[in-house]
Amino acid sequence: FGSWDAGARLRGLGWAGAYHRFFVELGEDARANFQLVRDFDWDAIFHPSVPDAREGVAYRIGGPAPGDGRTRGLNWSIGLSGSETPGEIYEVRVFHEEHVLGAVVSKVEWSRVQPGADLAAAEAEGLVLRS
Repeated sequence: FGSWDAGARLRGLGWAGAYHRFFVELGEDARANFQLVRDFDWDAIFHPSVPDAREGVAYRIGGPAPGDGRTRGLNWSIGLSGSETPGEIYEVRVFHEEHVLGAVVSKVEWSRVQPGADLAAAEAEGLVLRS
């Protein structure tokens, strides 16, 4: 869940063979913030250990955590490098490891999608998220 809809709706991720993924279009402020939820369960939130986690910032991945508000503000953040612009689309890749009690997020990364890339299949699956 994330800033594109003020965290109002949980969305599924698409499986890409080695990782789960979704796409996010940056809004007017050229930013997007998010946390991850396992199996649509608000008591299985995965989050970074620091606010505005991104490439170049050291953090650990926490979770699954209960949805009691303690993880508020501990988001992954796209758009803090200063080179992002509104309307750009990013692919977010989520890697996981299987544990006895279920899947655990092990790595989160993203990259800008090249303009003109064919996202029709992702659009059809509801994987392109917009503000």
